[in-house]
Amino acid sequence: MRVMKEVAMRATETTARVSQIRQQHKLLPQRIRPAPLLRQHHKPPMPPQTRKLGSLLLEPEPAPES
Repeated sequence: MRVMKEVAMRATETTARVSQIRQQHKLLPQRIRPAPLLRQHHKPPMPPQTRKLGSLLLEPEPAPES
């Protein structure tokens, strides 16, 4: 039972810390947004085959029938 109580206390502590950080984050100026950029940066480049398939799906080329 003691372990459960400790876990619960730690959980509430963490929740409080998270909410505090969120409040601080709201106070920050909005133009500082490094997270999406980082996420984009770490995305592995699409292999050319997949890119080709994706572009074909997105914009089907008109069939050259003349």
